[in-house]
Amino acid sequence: MKLLLMRHSHAGNQLLGKDKNSPEDMARALTPDGKDFASNLASYLLDKDMVPTAIRHSTVKRAVQTAKILGDAFGMKPIPDTNLDPTKPVAQAIRQLAADPAQKRILLISHSETIQAALRSLNFLDADYVDPIATCELRVLKVSRKDGSWKEQDRVMPSDIGGT
Repeated sequence: MKLLLMRHSHAGNQLLGKDKNSPEDMARALTPDGKDFASNLASYLLDKDMVPTAIRHSTVKRAVQTAKILGDAFGMKPIPDTNLDPTKPVAQAIRQLAADPAQKRILLISHSETIQAALRSLNFLDADYVDPIATCELRVLKVSRKDGSWKEQDRVMPSDIGGT
């Protein structure tokens, strides 16, 4: 299975004085640049013939907005998935998707720490091994249906699609 694993698009900086994952942090909306980056990524995926067969996303506002922009570009309705929210065990959700032969190319939109924890867990890696994932970065992985382990095939950075 191909897994397109994306960190949500840009929603500005964490609010001063607010804890990460606080209700105020979860309500941050995409910036105009964030909307442009998501739109540019959709165009990139269309140009590269890498349109996913499904989009699943965190229920946090910035991930919902990112998924909507991509879904609109691809003519599909994204699926909210609380397993992709911050602090959730995304690795288990990925294993379940990989085990389903109907899944061919799926896009998951989540959060930095959640994605990194999933990648470490799926390949039994040390905590410092997985590179941090940038805002609006996309990683293209080949995921084993047998055990959920992965191999990175491509990485699309915001600078590759007109960002900084």
